[in-house]
Amino acid sequence: MTGFKKFLAAGFTLAAGLGLSNTASAATIYGELLADTGVYAPVALGDTVALDGCGSVFDFNPATGVSGPTVSLCNGVTDLSPFDFTWSVFDAGFSLLGYLENVTTNMTTGGVGDLITSAGTYFLSLNVTLSPSSSTFALPGGNTGAFQPTPFNTDPNADTHFSGIALIVNPAAVPEPAGALLLLPAVVFMARRQRKLRKKALAA
Repeated sequence: MTGFKKFLAAGFTLAAGLGLSNTASAATIYGELLADTGVYAPVALGDTVALDGCGSVFDFNPATGVSGPTVSLCNGVTDLSPFDFTWSVFDAGFSLLGYLENVTTNMTTGGVGDLITSAGTYFLSLNVTLSPSSSTFALPGGNTGAFQPTPFNTDPNADTHFSGIALIVNPAAVPEPAGALLLLPAVVFMARRQRKLRKKALAA
């Protein structure tokens, strides 16, 4: 074997060894989903609410109620395509008004066809699911996230969280008096024009 061939063979052996070591260091980490609706300040009817479920995490401990290290679904999981995010909007009597999709989405208020068309108190819930249940997903460092049923949680592939703080929608903002003053010149102009038209009609 020539020196060049020996050099190539050594390079392939080193690359294979590195590949094996990387594979060996990767692990499947089991845990559960923890959905988070976020917190929202009061808005005026007619405003848009930016719903953000990026507080949702993958918890590294499969036992429900036992917190472990967490990874943000938005900032830690590299591919969200296996996940479904469904927002539910309820009125003050907890009657369902409708659904919105996606981890972050804009909810308009006050318009025709909007889920919220009047001022009041509303509640949000966010359901995060991984489907199908056998799916895995990539975690930082080359690890793989997965879910397994436990005695405490028969379906760790899904979690629904209701907002702890109600979404308050106030009546539409009333224009300030300063805004009305901007219309004053136009009102004066229209009044003068009407007077002139009346004078012409009387003179004729």
